[in-house]
Amino acid sequence: GLSEGMVLETVERGLAEGLIRRFGVVVRHHELGIGTNAMCVWDIPDPLASEVGRRLALEPAVTLCYRRKRGAPDWHYNLFCMIHGSARDAVLAVRDELAQRLGLDQWPHTVLFSGRRFKQGGAHYLPMAPETGND
Repeated sequence: GLSEGMVLETVERGLAEGLIRRFGVVVRHHELGIGTNAMCVWDIPDPLASEVGRRLALEPAVTLCYRRKRGAPDWHYNLFCMIHGSARDAVLAVRDELAQRLGLDQWPHTVLFSGRRFKQGGAHYLPMAPETGND
């Protein structure tokens, strides 16, 4: 029953007072007809990974993009992105177009499709440690 202005004011106050640390949305994409998810991974040379990741993250089709340490000895990939679509072929077409345009397939890569959907939910935070005054 609150007006838009009152909601925005309340959220802004919560942010300013530290009561709200993060504000996000969990989209139930399967219910929107987006039933295929692919985690696309590349093994990018470390000196190039951040810049390549920044370029990839700017792409509208990429919903998540992040860099991680490699999981040696069996997992050599360090750049990850998620692409969603209505079908496997559609997701692969988007991935292929991005890879061609950005030159991504010059590096080792693979595509991992979701096989099963588990419960989705928001982040859960632990209580913040009390301030000790020793800072």
